[in-house]
Amino acid sequence: MADTRYQAGSLKQFKTKQGLVWKLRYFAYRSSDGKWTEQTPLLVGAVSDFSTEKRARAEAVRLGLIEQSNRTSVPVNKVTFGFIARDYIRINLSDNAIKPKASTTRYTEGLIINKHLLPRWGEVLVTEMKTLEIEEWLNSVSVDVLGEKGQEWDFLTKWRRIMSDIFLHGQKHDLIPESCNPMLKVDVKASSSAYVPIILTPNETFLMLNALPLLEQTMVVLDAATGNSVERDCRAPVARCGLGRKLHPY
Repeated sequence: MADTRYQAGSLKQFKTKQGLVWKLRYFAYRSSDGKWTEQTPLLVGAVSDFSTEKRARAEAVRLGLIEQSNRTSVPVNKVTFGFIARDYIRINLSDNAIKPKASTTRYTEGLIINKHLLPRWGEVLVTEMKTLEIEEWLNSVSVDVLGEKGQEWDFLTKWRRIMSDIFLHGQKHDLIPESCNPMLKVDVKASSSAYVPIILTPNETFLMLNALPLLEQTMVVLDAATGNSVERDCRAPVARCGLGRKLHPY
């Protein structure tokens, strides 16, 4: 049976044509003879950018290199949510992902993971994460509990979806067992909105469009074609045209 040790790796400076760089040295299990062999070191960054080993270590963690070196050797009882979350970022939110996400999506997901999910769950073992505990946490940071300082439920629905994707990623890459996914039964309160859609006839649509200056007309057409919101830019011109229609913020 393979040794399932968790390794932090060791940092060492290497001379290259571009100057001194930090690299992370690590070992991997070789199934053919049961031995641990040193692998090609992973590049962390230039020594000029990370002057101390502590800073280089922090950069290695940020890049997900520790997780990368442990992908095939971390026992289930040591896998934290942060471990699979950082692996999810490294693989799914990169330019080289099999199905690359839009840059805005990558930014939003990365922000949610680093700002909200990791501070709460990063050091928690996945085997100890429970459905009800996650539900209670989502409710505790909602507008229902914190008022204006809380998160709207439509945002919390997105948090739940990202957490679910992270667990599915862990299962797909055999980082956690198939049975380990507390998100399957996590419920969130349905988001609510005071917005009431107004359905326009084709004639009303063209009437509103023709009442706008040329620049605003172009922006509205682009909005309709691409799905990008121009509410902030067009609300004032629409109000001036006297139609009183409110554009829906996407």
